[in-house]
Amino acid sequence: MAQVFISYARADGYNLAQRLQADLQSAGFSVWLDQRQIELGGSFTENIEHAIDTCEVMLALLSSGSQASKWCRMEQLRALRKGKKLIPIRVQPDAEPPLHLEHLNAIDFSAEERYADNLRDLLSDLAASRAFIAEVPPIAASAGRTAIERRTAAAFRRAVRALRAEPWGLRQWWTYFLFHAVTLHDLPELLSSGRLVAPRLRDPKARTQWDRYVRLSFRPRTPAFFDREGYYPASHALNGCLQSPVWLMFDLETILLHPKAHFSDGDPASGAATYATARAFAELPFEQIYHDSWMRQDEKGEILRHREAQVLLPEAITLEALQMIWLRSEADYETLAHLLPAPLWAKWRDKVTARTDFMLFNHKRLYITHARLTADRIELHFNPARLHEDRFTLTLIVTHADGREQRWSREAFVGDAPLALGVRGADGYALRVLLDDQLAYLGRYRGAVEVL
Repeated sequence: MAQVFISYARADGYNLAQRLQADLQSAGFSVWLDQRQIELGGSFTENIEHAIDTCEVMLALLSSGSQASKWCRMEQLRALRKGKKLIPIRVQPDAEPPLHLEHLNAIDFSAEERYADNLRDLLSDLAASRAFIAEVPPIAASAGRTAIERRTAAAFRRAVRALRAEPWGLRQWWTYFLFHAVTLHDLPELLSSGRLVAPRLRDPKARTQWDRYVRLSFRPRTPAFFDREGYYPASHALNGCLQSPVWLMFDLETILLHPKAHFSDGDPASGAATYATARAFAELPFEQIYHDSWMRQDEKGEILRHREAQVLLPEAITLEALQMIWLRSEADYETLAHLLPAPLWAKWRDKVTARTDFMLFNHKRLYITHARLTADRIELHFNPARLHEDRFTLTLIVTHADGREQRWSREAFVGDAPLALGVRGADGYALRVLLDDQLAYLGRYRGAVEVL
């Protein structure tokens, strides 16, 4: 059960702290609030220190009171020093974070009407913060039969525990997952089918022996992913590029214990060896697999090779072990919400997040970060290309409630500044944004009537 510490100022954060405690406890989390859980006569500071040291996540409620409270600041600073995941929560819309939390994205709980949606986001984020540990049912084989754990499951579990005990710092949560990259536009069909299939089952032209396997990476931002991530101009688009990349994050232990799972110390398609024993797993070079900093030229080749280490399963796996669907931006989140049929969105939305403070993506190419749609204005914000001089034809297509369609285009677009466009859409409208005829955003302004 995840341990959550709520840091708040009594003057203006108490009501929200109590409400969050009740809702998080109902969702299965253990939540610590100082006034309820310090025993009579106990040392005030010692109890707080112990609660922070043993928690997995701290919720820092940001308010005027917490800004002025030395206790709140000390609690936050101790949590950061102890390497705890810290999630800022806005109690008031204009609450300023202290300097040491400035780099973190806050969830805004100041609006009562948004509480339910924000609570869902928080629950997803808490899952991420504790490496999304959950009881995951055994992964099913492609034929639909439940797979039995491999005979050496106990030895694998010991090896996984030993791996997680290593001092990985901010990479600690990687040790709980396997990663698979897909494009946002393929996600509806994948979620509808309920399984992830090997390339050979999707594409008859995929003929290498490794195309018979579903391949999951031990880490995000693999070297191969670097060249595939993002929008390419139509004139030099790469095969297999992921215009709107999505990371599917599977429970590592569940996948690893599948009787048919193999793993490698690099890309097997490039000659890396594959293994299937717990001893071989324990001997994988995770210092290089998880390497995520500067490297010397003489070690670069070896580290990059090991960063491509994978787990392989034949043909297909179902999605019971899928823990998170991680999107690159708020705009991609809105696009997926409109691409998925309502029942499918309702089924999967609690696993979908677009948090930007975990660095799963490279952010080197042009894409839309977020959109603001109102009755009279469309505003788009972009991540500009950082390593390339790509230029696109940007097209906005506005479809009004009465069926009228308006188009607006700009040539040689690079996205180095926000774009604003006036619109008359008080009755609601849908917006599609294309980059060289590739869908980059799909959203809707619903007017006075909210339609779910």
